[in-house]
Amino acid sequence: MTAMARRNAIVRCCWILVMGVWLLVAACSRSPGDSASGAASGTPTSAAPDPTMQATVEPLERAVVVADPGRIPIGGDPVPCRDVFQAWRCDLITSATAEELHVKPGAIVSVRIIPEPVATDANGRQITVMRGGGTPLNVRATLANGKNKDVYVGCAGVDSRPICVGIPPTPLPLIGGSYGQGHDLPCPGAPPDGCATPVPSPDPRLAADAQPIRVSQLDIPIDHIGDYRIELGRGSIPNGRLTESTYGFADERPAGVTIMEHGPRLEIESLEPDGKPFFDVYEHGWRPGLERIVVYLTFHVDAFEPGAVISLRGVVVR
Repeated sequence: MTAMARRNAIVRCCWILVMGVWLLVAACSRSPGDSASGAASGTPTSAAPDPTMQATVEPLERAVVVADPGRIPIGGDPVPCRDVFQAWRCDLITSATAEELHVKPGAIVSVRIIPEPVATDANGRQITVMRGGGTPLNVRATLANGKNKDVYVGCAGVDSRPICVGIPPTPLPLIGGSYGQGHDLPCPGAPPDGCATPVPSPDPRLAADAQPIRVSQLDIPIDHIGDYRIELGRGSIPNGRLTESTYGFADERPAGVTIMEHGPRLEIESLEPDGKPFFDVYEHGWRPGLERIVVYLTFHVDAFEPGAVISLRGVVVR
């Protein structure tokens, strides 16, 4: 490229740059009324916004609060729980307090949050306490008999319960099913010679004398927080071979019951002195005659409302 050509190219670039800056300044200096005058004079303008495409902001009172940002106060007298936390969290705190006191939630009239003590340095100046875990939750419960009880509910260290982290619980659904013993073939050595000998099937003639456990329906009142272990019946199975354990529920999400981790399940135990668990057919093994058994429904309730019921249906263990 010649020197003349290079100079012409530079001039064109400078001219384009100047025009761009001029257009930008002109656009920024337009008055609010310019858009209307531009539309009247035929100058292209942006289209009016479509009302159907505008974001809708729900009123505050209709907003759904998912998490509870409440914090334990510092200093002062105990504060009513609902002045600190949301209602759902206070209900769970009341339930947890009742569990610590070994009373029913209905025996607690009110729960107040005990503030943290004011921390000071050597000169008496207030300082901020930094913890590696959660803040301890202490409450003052007023019982129906008028007595006050100060209770440490938990939350220090690593405690992921909803009452500590402020995230509403997601209760487990009540899900039944149909199960039998596991049949994983153990092979300590090289198969097939290194594998366990298959467990014989139950004797059909003995099966006729067995006593299966059947429960068509059972309504279980929920009246406390904690573990439940409901005996469903006793019976027998042939040669120690469990072929079916089935159960279900009338409602997967019964009203007034909160189960967070330990959902309902059947537990089958041998009543024989040398009885073994029924997890796996090879661990349990074959035994002569009938084996007596007992069946329980076990679960853990984290919160409940008076009158709550879990309705069990269609239990078959044989």
